[in-house]
Amino acid sequence: QFLCRSNELWCDAIETVIVENAMFDPRYDTTKFGWQYELIVHPICTMVVTNSSVERSNEDEDVANERITSIIRQMKRDPKTSKRINQLDRFNKCSALHYAVQCDHPNAVLIEGLCDVGADPNLEDYESRSPMYYAERNRLDHVVGILKTHGGKDSEMAAVEQRGALFGSAQVAAAASERRRDRERQVKELEQEVKDERSQRAREKAESAQAAMGMAMAGLQERGQKIDDLGWKTQELHTQAATFGDLAAQLKEKSKKKKWYQL
Repeated sequence: QFLCRSNELWCDAIETVIVENAMFDPRYDTTKFGWQYELIVHPICTMVVTNSSVERSNEDEDVANERITSIIRQMKRDPKTSKRINQLDRFNKCSALHYAVQCDHPNAVLIEGLCDVGADPNLEDYESRSPMYYAERNRLDHVVGILKTHGGKDSEMAAVEQRGALFGSAQVAAAASERRRDRERQVKELEQEVKDERSQRAREKAESAQAAMGMAMAGLQERGQKIDDLGWKTQELHTQAATFGDLAAQLKEKSKKKKWYQL
């Protein structure tokens, strides 16, 4: 695995050198979209961009389409296709389907085949534009039909551009307003949740304080009862002490009255 990864890095480095040198070579038309694939051969994107089976041979269109169909069948059998078909390349950050839709003469068989092996018609490139956007912008009705049968959705960006900048700006502003209202609603809901949470906490604190007050009152009542009992016992002790004092005084008085021989 390490050796495979190392080879991939070397290939990437070589590709970079070739492409960057070609940028300053007048023999190459670098204004053509996807021109890099005329230099660098990749199984999917090169076939789409160069469309060599149609443009660079003497075959008629039917024979060329048969060749494309054969290539698509091979791609279906390759388990790696599903992982690679929707990868954005490093040259223009586009997928194979992006290139296929933007060709000078888009090939319906090729586009259908790419969709059959899993190409996503709603996948966005680095400019947030999908194959559906390019098909609708360029008014490729037959391509739009193919993409929609494979899950393609109308491009809001293309609709805005086609209806005009002024109307589109109004729509964009309306969408922005709706997003702002959504955010405001979310903020209000969050604030209400905070208020509800604070109210719940306040209720819990009040209930806790009330329970504590009840316990304190019960403790005071218990202590008051104990104090009352202590006061009664103290009064009883005072009474007993007074009675004992009276008895002692009486005994003392009797002792004084006795004669010496009565002692």
